[in-house]
Amino acid sequence: MIKVGPGRVYMEDEFDRIMGFFDLSSEEKEARLKEVFEDSVEYFKRFKYQMLNGTEEEKKESLKKMTLLKAKMEEETQRICKKTGMTPEQLAAYSSDPKNFSQEQWGAIKGAKQKLDEDAKEMKKKGDGGNEPPKKRRKRPKKWIQS
Repeated sequence: MIKVGPGRVYMEDEFDRIMGFFDLSSEEKEARLKEVFEDSVEYFKRFKYQMLNGTEEEKKESLKKMTLLKAKMEEETQRICKKTGMTPEQLAAYSSDPKNFSQEQWGAIKGAKQKLDEDAKEMKKKGDGGNEPPKKRRKRPKKWIQS
């Protein structure tokens, strides 16, 4: 596990939930879309903090996990493309169109994208925003189904 700052803040929970998302059925993925976006935003906040403030060992571990996540996302993209017959470019265009999602799903996607974009810009300029470790989110029960 990766510990951050003066307190113990762990990235493992979000990482494990994000990686577990890829193993769900299509119906479960759709039902938990908002949750995975929320977990992703939390994970990337911790990643940003780690890259700005972590030790070399912590940074290496964070980059290793990010590489695993990127590979899993690419694998999922290929699986979806094969299943739908779309190219990666067509899939990207489809996923950028709010008409293809419920209002709640699109709100989660849009909010997560904005937050991730802001964090990426902040990391690029290595601003002071990474000085406080992100607060730990309350864990949801494993069998939670969102209404």
